[in-house]
Amino acid sequence: MEMSEKRQICRHDRAMLIGGRKQMSAARTFFVEHIETPTGRMRLVTDDTHRLRAIDWDDCEARMQDLLLRYYGPSAVTLREASRRLRAGGRIINVSSSVTTLLQPTYGVYAATKAAVEAMTSVLTKELRGRNITVNAIAPGPTATRLFLDGKPQEVIDRLSKAAPLERLGQPDDIAAAVAFLAGPDGVWINGQTLRANGGII
Repeated sequence: MEMSEKRQICRHDRAMLIGGRKQMSAARTFFVEHIETPTGRMRLVTDDTHRLRAIDWDDCEARMQDLLLRYYGPSAVTLREASRRLRAGGRIINVSSSVTTLLQPTYGVYAATKAAVEAMTSVLTKELRGRNITVNAIAPGPTATRLFLDGKPQEVIDRLSKAAPLERLGQPDDIAAAVAFLAGPDGVWINGQTLRANGGII
């Protein structure tokens, strides 16, 4: 999720955006505490560490430690800290990706890390039983952000634009609205789910 999408989410509710070296456990703990201290309470935590990237299997073994630190570790730390601090009525929203069901060539490692996020989402839902805290994930499809568009040939963009039955790329507002739904009063009964905001591409 890019900053433009996060700013859209902030327009739906009061929020604070904090950035930094996300792979560091101590930094993640600091971020959560930094949010908690000035507001006096914490109602919503969203986690989005992973960036879409193709990785050849030949490179996977050599980069395994980096992959674990960059993709798996930060989400686990964020969920740990959020579960410790969120009060009754809180919401945790993880960011997955529709690559977990699209299963495109060269995205096996990335899809696996996002599948782990979806699994942790479901498990944490059960671990927080009785605390009135919901845990969900959002799984965007192709979305017209700078990160997605940069470096792609126009023919690839055109093909992806037609892939979903709605025949367009998602927009940051589309994803922000879906997250706002999960965070708002209408999403109170949604728990342990992955919402695939992808225009029907899968």
